[in-house]
Amino acid sequence: MLSIHMRRLRLHIPPVLMIAIAYLTPVSAYANDPREEFFEQKVRPLLVERCFKCHGDKKQFGELRVDSREMLLKGGENGPAIVSEKPDESLLIEAVRQSGDLVMPPEPEEKLSDDQISVLERWVAEGAFW
Repeated sequence: MLSIHMRRLRLHIPPVLMIAIAYLTPVSAYANDPREEFFEQKVRPLLVERCFKCHGDKKQFGELRVDSREMLLKGGENGPAIVSEKPDESLLIEAVRQSGDLVMPPEPEEKLSDDQISVLERWVAEGAFW
């Protein structure tokens, strides 16, 4: 025969379990999003390594920050840095391609590789998931 405490515990376990499942399900679904994996493995390290020094929280050349999606969408002196799902209309992509007036990074020897540019193009084309 179960004690009163065990019966009470048994009554509380299902609601607690349901709450835990409710909280964990979105997290696990989110963790399996391939856009998140691509961003965390390819995009964020590239932005941190090549862009944050001049366009991060401490310094913002051209009033541009690239350390959040919101800041990229807001943009800087020249307007929004990215247009979600439209890399060919995004100033960030134009700048790293060095195909217009904007050239980033400004030193020719620091130009991003074709692979790095492709990463950013794909990221913007897929909606710039952050």
